[in-house]
Amino acid sequence: MRKARNLAYKDDTIDVHGLFIPEAMKKVNTALQKAIWDGRKMLRVIVGRGLHSQDGRPKLRPAIMMEMSR
Repeated sequence: MRKARNLAYKDDTIDVHGLFIPEAMKKVNTALQKAIWDGRKMLRVIVGRGLHSQDGRPKLRPAIMMEMSR
């Protein structure tokens, strides 16, 4: 289903909500490398709001933001 969900978006969008941090990071890094290779200037990352996390707080967005700020 995740693959079908991502196929519905444009090439500049990746949906990683519902994934664990390591697999989301891998997908984001792969998509970012492809976006750079294709000469795109933007990559939209859908992370969700964290409502299904154990403590109800977002995990993906902070992790991705921290990785991208390096």
